[in-house]
Amino acid sequence: MTAGISSALQAVKSSLPDWAAPHFATVLALTSKTASHLRQYVLVYVVLLVSVIFYFVYRWCLYARFFSPLRHMPGPEYGHWFFGQTMTIIREETGVPQRSWHMKYGPRIRFSGLMGAERVSFTNYNALRQLLIEDPYNYTKPSFVRSLLGIVAGYGLLTLEDREHVDMRRFMNGAFAFKWVEAQFEAYYKHINGLVDILKEKIDEAERSRGEGEGVVMEVTQSINNCLLDIICDTAFGYQTDHLHNPEEPLGKSFETLVNMQGGANMAVIILFLTLPGGPKIAKWATEQTWTGPLLQRIADLFPFGIGALSRVATFCTNLSRIKQISQEMLDQKLAEAKALRKAGGNEFEASGGKVDVFSLLVKASLDEKSSYRMNAEMIQNQVLTFLGAGHETTASGAAWALWELAQNQRVQNKLRLECQELISRRANPEYQDIKHLKYLNHVVQEVMRLRPPVPHTARQARKTSTIDGVLIPKGTLIYIPNWVCNTDPEVWGQDALEFRPERFDELSEKYNKTFSILTFIAGAHHCIGRVTAENELKALLCTLIANFEFHKKDPEQTVKRTSAITMKPQGGLELLVKRAGPARAA
Repeated sequence: MTAGISSALQAVKSSLPDWAAPHFATVLALTSKTASHLRQYVLVYVVLLVSVIFYFVYRWCLYARFFSPLRHMPGPEYGHWFFGQTMTIIREETGVPQRSWHMKYGPRIRFSGLMGAERVSFTNYNALRQLLIEDPYNYTKPSFVRSLLGIVAGYGLLTLEDREHVDMRRFMNGAFAFKWVEAQFEAYYKHINGLVDILKEKIDEAERSRGEGEGVVMEVTQSINNCLLDIICDTAFGYQTDHLHNPEEPLGKSFETLVNMQGGANMAVIILFLTLPGGPKIAKWATEQTWTGPLLQRIADLFPFGIGALSRVATFCTNLSRIKQISQEMLDQKLAEAKALRKAGGNEFEASGGKVDVFSLLVKASLDEKSSYRMNAEMIQNQVLTFLGAGHETTASGAAWALWELAQNQRVQNKLRLECQELISRRANPEYQDIKHLKYLNHVVQEVMRLRPPVPHTARQARKTSTIDGVLIPKGTLIYIPNWVCNTDPEVWGQDALEFRPERFDELSEKYNKTFSILTFIAGAHHCIGRVTAENELKALLCTLIANFEFHKKDPEQTVKRTSAITMKPQGGLELLVKRAGPARAA
């Protein structure tokens, strides 16, 4: 066949005029050479394609089953050939699959993720001690998690590792010292009492038409979130938002928009973008500009059917940029105040009448020439997102779940009301020492945080090959720490571990471990620095609300599902029947 084609081409050449024959010969030579190269390239591409197919077949079908050092660990079946157990985790309620696996297979399990990637999960104390306390910087947050947290919660304690984390943690401990936490306590009530007034107005308005004592069904999380946002902006930044009465206030509105983007397609788009090469750097740059969000939104609007993903990115950039702009203004103001105060020879505590925000303390410490470690302006500015993302969301999640559990358990609610009303009858705005000694309130908050942790699980990635509790863990393995599973271990908490029963803290079992039996705030080097602050806010809020109101399910059949992206919260908000509370009576 090749000879025939060659003869035909030669015949064509011989029929051409003399001036065209040489050019045709050149074309023939180039064509022949190109064909030869193409055959070589096709061979290369075929070999490359076969290699890629073999690699994925090896990773998906062969490695995990026959070669991985983790193959002998117990756990569920591999699941879907591509998704593994990922779709099971997504479809079911947050944390439920992992808990069922641990209950069935024990404290050390393996399960598969996307494209056959192996995941391991530990709940036994020896493994947790190694991961969190003995060698925490060998098991760090995965890069995509740190990128996501860095974008939505600032580049701070949540994202740093190694020496950077140690130094910043030590530096920030001073701002969370007990004397400052206690000094900030009084500021809570300005906002909590404002929330009480709003709820009373809603009840009174509804009862004018429905009848006294009927109460009103309302979505409670929005008002509570606004109140807690005002508290953290006041105590952490010294910034008055009054989001409770002014929902359009820029900082609060932007943060609320970002919070509402948690989960589903929104978070999937953001995570996908952050996993792309250069994605985190581009995202960081884009959210620091004021024009990127509006520009992206305009581009999305130009298309007839719109671009949903691009529109979500535009919303994300616009609101995050606005928060960063406001935080820069706050920082400039705090720097000016600190420098003026330093020049006058005073200190923040005296100047503010005993109420000091965390932002001011960090700025003051960073200007101290005697300090061996200082935070630059960008590092301090990042704390705004960290406090909003970690501080506000933790307390907001806890408050929502506390009201839901109390609405389902009227006996517990009445017992708590009796304790809180007795205190508030003596002191309308209880101080830290008053709240501290409310035993049952402390038990209720502990039980809420045990049963409904804001972050149901966390992840670490092995930076080098190591052994955990006798299991060889290859470098790069993703390791899950299932907080909620540990918090509801029946061997520690009994067969009613999934029930809300605050009295269990009066009768802790011998297997209870104060470090690992409740992992809501994690442990070790990455233990939540604001734990005491978050618990204090929640206690002050619950004490006042339960003393003033009764919370009931809106109907006997009402159920609530958990949903989680950054924090775990009631799916679709929380509607409850709210009434004014009369005097509580002992059971």
